[in-house]
Amino acid sequence: MAGEKALEYIRERDRKIENISKLLQSSPDKIEETIMNFISNLEKFRRVNKTLLKNFGKAIAKEIIEKSIIVDDIKLCVLFEELLDEASLIAIGEKSIEMEDKLVFIGITTEDDKLKLVTFSSDGAIRKGINAGILAKKISEKLGGSGGGNQRFGRGGGYKEKFNKKNLKEIISLVMGS
Repeated sequence: MAGEKALEYIRERDRKIENISKLLQSSPDKIEETIMNFISNLEKFRRVNKTLLKNFGKAIAKEIIEKSIIVDDIKLCVLFEELLDEASLIAIGEKSIEMEDKLVFIGITTEDDKLKLVTFSSDGAIRKGINAGILAKKISEKLGGSGGGNQRFGRGGGYKEKFNKKNLKEIISLVMGS
């Protein structure tokens, strides 16, 4: 690359570096250091989050189980929490089905304009015919997305604007119909 093309390429690269610098609130010569700090802080945050879930996950699961509704002898826990990430919902769901034999856990969170969901069926719920993967698929379809999984764990997603109280009633109906 030479001449005008090379200059155009360099100008475009410089514009990108300047935009990245503004996004990071850092000078262009400190971008690498700033990104390394962000990565380090993110890793620390993830470790702290994991430790908190490990230490408080049982208490959170216990509270969720206490607030569950009973549908045909199965406890149904639906947790919609925008502040939790998918990994946190998975940890809470796993802990919940360890603590309660006849339980279905549905955890929903948001990411931009989308919903992410995880489903868990305890051994007792599986014996009653409730498959977490099929449940994730059906719920996700109601929310304009897709999902799947196995008997014990399901994962899926959809769109925020499709989630409302009516959908929540339909979710309960899906569990009852499983």
